[in-house]
Amino acid sequence: MKMNWLWPTVLPVLVLSGCMHRPGERPMGGWDHVMGPFGHGGVFMWLILIILVGLIAYFLLEQRRKDENNVKSTPETALDVLKKRYARGEISKDEFDRMKDDIDS
Repeated sequence: MKMNWLWPTVLPVLVLSGCMHRPGERPMGGWDHVMGPFGHGGVFMWLILIILVGLIAYFLLEQRRKDENNVKSTPETALDVLKKRYARGEISKDEFDRMKDDIDS
């Protein structure tokens, strides 16, 4: 099996990625301190990733809470409204009894 495509594709990637350097030079031209997992760049990228995950989780949970609050409970019946009006003193006992009889019939 011939692999004539391997070197023309791999060699430019190795050269351009900074993996090849002259003896005595630091890898990546001295920028390797920002590329490691605990280098400056690595810390900032992890921080950004954690913040993004936290924001996504917050908005998803907030949306779920809003959806749960918007679920309508059982609608209020006419008798419930009548009882509240009587409790607030808006109608008298006679009016309450008359209206209740009208609702029941």
